[in-house]
Amino acid sequence: MVEEAITFCKRNMKVQTIIDSETGRRKDRTEYPVEAIREIVLNALIHRDYNPLTEGMPDQI
Repeated sequence: MVEEAITFCKRNMKVQTIIDSETGRRKDRTEYPVEAIREIVLNALIHRDYNPLTEGMPDQI
């Protein structure tokens, strides 16, 4: 679930392309750091609500 959620977020995030003026190398910068996305997804899964009233409800990103 974690990897699927991260892949989904990466696929739907804006990406800024930066070209270094000295070397001409390209660097892509995502809208949000991937490490932060991973932390958010892990926290959401670890701290899920197991209340019987919310059983079957999916976690949302």
